[in-house]
Amino acid sequence: MRPLFPALVLSCATACAERVIENAVTFDPAVDTDPDPDPAPQPDPDDDDDDESSGGSDSWPAPRVIFLNFDGPTLVGGPDDSRTNTATIAFAGGGEFAPYGEPEAIPEITAFLRNAWSQTNVVFTTERPGGGDYTMVVISPTNPYEPEHHGVAVVGCEDSLRNSVVAAFSQGPDGPRTPEVVASSISRELGFSFGLDPVEDPNDFMAAGVVPGRAFVDSCRPVGENQICDETDLCPAGSRNSLAQLIALTFAG
Repeated sequence: MRPLFPALVLSCATACAERVIENAVTFDPAVDTDPDPDPAPQPDPDDDDDDESSGGSDSWPAPRVIFLNFDGPTLVGGPDDSRTNTATIAFAGGGEFAPYGEPEAIPEITAFLRNAWSQTNVVFTTERPGGGDYTMVVISPTNPYEPEHHGVAVVGCEDSLRNSVVAAFSQGPDGPRTPEVVASSISRELGFSFGLDPVEDPNDFMAAGVVPGRAFVDSCRPVGENQICDETDLCPAGSRNSLAQLIALTFAG
């Protein structure tokens, strides 16, 4: 098991060097992935009690809730807790985030995310949940780091951060980023918060840089330079299957 040091990962485009920052707040990092996972549980067609709410059922756990916050929250520095707007990322120069400011693009971003995560047990909402655990994504032009960075997240190895806060920066050095690029940034930061490691596959969200046309790849790929989490029994040592890992983690309950 790796030491209990949290890793704050800054994602950037292919032209800049990605950074992993050791942070003073303690978290528990580690991962899981699978080249051939068990299929996601399916509802029983003979079950009259069809539950479409977020409460889950006897067959599969309640979905993980992802709150997309486009409204420009004020964060307080501390160990991540989405319910109280407390976040490690707020230590980097203040917790004031401006609203996203492009409301016409929000449906496109949300639709892209729902498609990219369709095989996992998660739901996306733009309304803050009234209770329970949820991950919050701050989508904002405010970037307390260098302008080339696309987002930031604390790595939650073994899915250890059930109320994490991540950020995707909608403004780059050359102006606003497209909805697809913003959604790709969100997917990558969420992947880190669930405990995924970076991989060396340009088609995978978890590869370095943020470019359009990516997905969570369903095959074992070499781990990137900045491996943070422990090895798993789902892929050979030194490799990860991003999609299988997310399916395993989100259906684990």
